[in-house]
Amino acid sequence: IGGCFDTTTDEFVHCAAVEKECEEIGNVRFRSAKQLKFIELDPCTPEQLVVGTCGDTGACALTEDACDDPSQFVAPMREDDGITSGECKARGIIIENVFRPTQYGGCKDGVTGNVACMLTPDDCTKYEAWIPASAAEKLQAGGCRCNDVRVGLCPGFGSSHGGASDSGRCAISQDDCEFSTFVPPADVLSHPA
Repeated sequence: IGGCFDTTTDEFVHCAAVEKECEEIGNVRFRSAKQLKFIELDPCTPEQLVVGTCGDTGACALTEDACDDPSQFVAPMREDDGITSGECKARGIIIENVFRPTQYGGCKDGVTGNVACMLTPDDCTKYEAWIPASAAEKLQAGGCRCNDVRVGLCPGFGSSHGGASDSGRCAISQDDCEFSTFVPPADVLSHPA
């Protein structure tokens, strides 16, 4: 998981899984986990990733795409020092000693009706339609939780490079792939890593 980085002050602002979580003001830009590591910052974890809510339901949501009505998305409140005041995390929230998982949207296959849990509508193929978290929860037992979300792949290198074979690593976007082409989530299962 990457984060938002102020390119003017050279300061880390907050954790972010996708670019649209970074403010579109000033010189704040998204940096992938790989880019954060390159500048000697630790990549963020799901436990550190504070997410917003769907204002009409109060459900935790990564982006507006997870809400039934995207205009109801409420980004986490951030103080001037980058610390968030919200409690929703990528995995969920505990309310009155009960864990409530953050639900994610998914891509619904137009023929089979199967749902693949995804981060954003951009991850759907041309044969799939994006559905918000509440629809995915109705169609799939347990809905689409953090650990259910399919991600892409940065393919590794074979043993022809003189070392052990590298099958690749999980990735959210091309930004995470340094020396290879990003394989989108829909293509990962059929890709010969």
